[in-house]
Amino acid sequence: MRINPNFDSHIPIGSFSSVGEGETANVAVATGGIIYDAFHFEYPKSAVVGSEFDASHMHLRISLNTEDIVDVPVADLISREAYHANAEQDGYFTLSFRDIMAKTFEGDHITGLVTMPDDNLSIEVDIVGTGAGATVTLKGFADTRPTPTIGNTNRQIPRVLVPKLRILPVNSEAGDREVDTMARGPVYKRVFIKADDIERFVVETSEGPNSVKMWDLSKARNEYLQKRHGKVPQAGMFVFDPIVDGYGRLKVLNTAGLSGLVFRSTKTAQGSMNYLIESVWPQKAA
Repeated sequence: MRINPNFDSHIPIGSFSSVGEGETANVAVATGGIIYDAFHFEYPKSAVVGSEFDASHMHLRISLNTEDIVDVPVADLISREAYHANAEQDGYFTLSFRDIMAKTFEGDHITGLVTMPDDNLSIEVDIVGTGAGATVTLKGFADTRPTPTIGNTNRQIPRVLVPKLRILPVNSEAGDREVDTMARGPVYKRVFIKADDIERFVVETSEGPNSVKMWDLSKARNEYLQKRHGKVPQAGMFVFDPIVDGYGRLKVLNTAGLSGLVFRSTKTAQGSMNYLIESVWPQKAA
């Protein structure tokens, strides 16, 4: 009997080693024939006098064949989930590749992490000490699907896209700040911009000599549109979300073929910004 390719399995990912304050917990994850849609982590906590361990003390990295495709503070993951109005529970955090609110089959499945038989996939969690000797434990489980095969053979389809979630630090002065160093080639799903005082955000693209303003919204208008589609704007964060209505495959910012890409933010004060970039990259040829 063939496995339903749309059936979601929920499975443990194995045991972490080196779990403790000041350590980097790590685990190797099974690959080949598996699509990972999300990783969930449990960190049962021990209350310590004067301090308590929480998600702000952790940083997550996921490495695929030596490349860090995810490199992000866990606190940012929690803000990302909160923006999507996904329920939070103390002692858990989630890294999701798949858009569970997508309104099309393709959009729902476009960003799962497809693994190949010879992949090396590992997860690391930096655990920063609280100085109070908290007892830390860490466990994980995953939402998975089987990888489709080619015709009646047992050969799995090749990986076409690789989802990534990484931080780009940006130094900024008051007024307009242009960022024109964003990579061209990937598909940008969302950019979470961590700054308290962004008043306006503009995206311009170029193909040859022609420049087009694709996006121009004030913070107030942006948050109004997000609320209309069930999102929850977060304090200290501006979210560029071209797929806010859920039509992921149709409305992403596809940069393939662009000669120019500029993100321009207007800030009221000098200070740093962090871009938390949610993107999908074409698989490099072997």
